[in-house]
Amino acid sequence: MNVCLRLCYQRQLIYAGLDDFNPNSVFSNYMGGEHGEQFSKWQRAVVTFLDQGVDRGLLTVTNWKEMFSPEEPVDIESVLLGSYAQEKFNVDNDVIWNALYFFGTKILIEDLNRFSLRSWDALGFSENIDFLRLVQSKYKIDFCL
Repeated sequence: MNVCLRLCYQRQLIYAGLDDFNPNSVFSNYMGGEHGEQFSKWQRAVVTFLDQGVDRGLLTVTNWKEMFSPEEPVDIESVLLGSYAQEKFNVDNDVIWNALYFFGTKILIEDLNRFSLRSWDALGFSENIDFLRLVQSKYKIDFCL
């Protein structure tokens, strides 16, 4: 994984520990974000981040039950990339990308506090290798550290 994307992960996780966010705001500077020329690559990186974050217990979907059935498991990839929302609820994927919200879990917030990264100032910090190693182990992603 390149340094730019590692830093995007770090900053987005810091943000998740401070405020909620929607998928369109994830990695907004990576490959031009939602308006960049490499939209599909950016979109895939965002979905991977969100899907793994929820799966590993670092992120939670704050309004899943309001948008979808509370009995259905959270399947981020099919909701954000597939036709699930369109077929089941007649809702366009653009709406989902703007309306679905995520927040950091208690586990993530504790990790951010342990590394003194739970502050708005921390969004401007350079890579924190120790924090990224911890994230790497939780996400099972090779950050090339």
